[in-house]
Amino acid sequence: MNSASTVGVAKLARLNRLKISTRNCRFCLPICVFLKIDRSTVDTPQVFEFNALCIVSDGVSTRHGVWTATPEWYAPWKSIDGEHIEPSTTGSMRALVEGLFPKERLLSYMRDFIAFEVTNEKITKKGAKYHQFFAVRKAAAKAVETHRAGTDRRLGVIWHTTGSGKSLSMGFLVGLLRRRPELENPSFVIQVDRTDLDDQLFDQFVAVRSLVGEVKHADSVEQLRDLLATSGGEVMDD
Repeated sequence: MNSASTVGVAKLARLNRLKISTRNCRFCLPICVFLKIDRSTVDTPQVFEFNALCIVSDGVSTRHGVWTATPEWYAPWKSIDGEHIEPSTTGSMRALVEGLFPKERLLSYMRDFIAFEVTNEKITKKGAKYHQFFAVRKAAAKAVETHRAGTDRRLGVIWHTTGSGKSLSMGFLVGLLRRRPELENPSFVIQVDRTDLDDQLFDQFVAVRSLVGEVKHADSVEQLRDLLATSGGEVMDD
């Protein structure tokens, strides 16, 4: 670096020669880094053909996101083990590298935690935050465990705050479970207690159908029974 105030270093993480992560380490205002990524998508779009996620850091605060996202959607990765929050208010590079970049986790993130929402022919790419990644993986493991046990079918609760991505977490969970051979092509019934949530969840699942598969809506108990009389592998919103 020639100047700590203006010069950034862009690095690429590769997997089998595919550029899967772009890291911008820049000692300047964060907005400059986002502008650099935005400009790079125009100047060198081929860099982002296989890009899974982008990382920006000023040496103190480190955040991750996808290249189509605006700055407010970039977020810190706050945990390494999924159980404890790292002692940093903004998230460190160590938490991100050790929490996401181990081979098994990174492959899982790329396969199961990146969604392409299709709405009105517009495609929006979204990636999971750290709490969604760890919670959904734990929920999926518990579901497989209880299915194998065959007796105690109690699962658990994932507690979310408002705006933390509940609908998308459900989509990630369904996408993960429907590929588990132990579950033998399961069907998923999503039940809500409010009409607005019904519409919201249905629209969310339809938008990420490339991840969750076919989605159907039941307006009555009778229609739900008819939908359930299938070979499985579908998502029903009731």
